[in-house]
Amino acid sequence: MVPALIDGDKLRSQSNRFMSFMRKEWQLDGNAIGVDFRTMWAQTLSARHRYSDMSEYLKLAQIMLMCPAGSVENERLFSCMNLVKSKTRNALRSKHLNACLRLATSA
Repeated sequence: MVPALIDGDKLRSQSNRFMSFMRKEWQLDGNAIGVDFRTMWAQTLSARHRYSDMSEYLKLAQIMLMCPAGSVENERLFSCMNLVKSKTRNALRSKHLNACLRLATSA
């Protein structure tokens, strides 16, 4: 079993601190129009020592910042996979397919 990345109980207990932080640091009170959340969280993470009491929200932000905003990379990878794993090379195991894809996409 894979351990949870975020502790739900801690996240709930840190919610008041998080809401206070959003109002104070970013002047957000329910209206997030025009806010660049990527920049906001990147700046917050760079000063994480100041926000140790929001550790679960910081973990959540790190996870969100790692996820691509669009599907372009995924579509590009699937197109590449279709070129690499053709009808004549359909017996490639995952290990070898990953290696071929890594080589094909690094060029």
